Amino acid sequence: PVNAITMQSNNEGFLYPNINEDICIKCGKCMKICNKTNDKEIFAKPVKVYAAINKDKEKLLKSSSGGLFSVIADYILSQNGMIAGCIFDENLIARHIVTDKPDLINNMRGSKYVQSDTTHVYQRIASLLREGKKILFTGTPCQVAGLKAYLGHIPENLITIDLVCHGVPSPGLLEKHIKWRQSKLKGKIIGLSFRNKSRINKGTYYLMKLSCENKTKYIYSWQDPYFQAFLQGQDLRESCYTCP
Repeated sequence: PVNAITMQSNNEGFLYPNINEDICIKCGKCMKICNKTNDKEIFAKPVKVYAAINKDKEKLLKSSSGGLFSVIADYILSQNGMIAGCIFDENLIARHIVTDKPDLINNMRGSKYVQSDTTHVYQRIASLLREGKKILFTGTPCQVAGLKAYLGHIPENLITIDLVCHGVPSPGLLEKHIKWRQSKLKGKIIGLSFRNKSRINKGTYYLMKLSCENKTKYIYSWQDPYFQAFLQGQDLRESCYTCP
């Protein structure tokens, strides 16, 4: 209520909440909501399981996997709804936003192997839900649980999609890795795709595409230390190793 909590990076580059004790009023709301993420009532058990793939080949190629996000996002937009998802911003920081702009929603496609910044996005979603807007939220299971705990209930106009999550590396580590890659490429990296399908005929499950202003570099996962650390589970947030 008094904005006593800010997110600050620790020595591994992960964002953690920091409480300013000088202005904290000890209301306990942060602990109440945080502990709600362990409340089994906010987790829905699967009723049925389906497998599907996007029939639009262009959208499928621009997605990391089966392209289902695009199909569901298009449906929500047709209902005058809005999409909350993760993009890489102009500084290649993974960030959650809420939008109905197609170009930004297109940027939500694709796997982003790093923890995203969700600052202010839950408040924005809550406000839109109160206005009656239909919202699609996509993120990791803990981000979905966090949103449901923050809201205190699951509104009918909210649809959530979580991924089968491997865990999240540190934003600080990715920032250092990009700087290292830029020094090797001798150019600023303006685009990053972790699982690119540009070379679909050569096998592309773990092909990273780095776009510079004047060149493009393709790197397979076994050639990249950041990718290898992620796949081997060496660089994840501590909570990911005991994920509930």
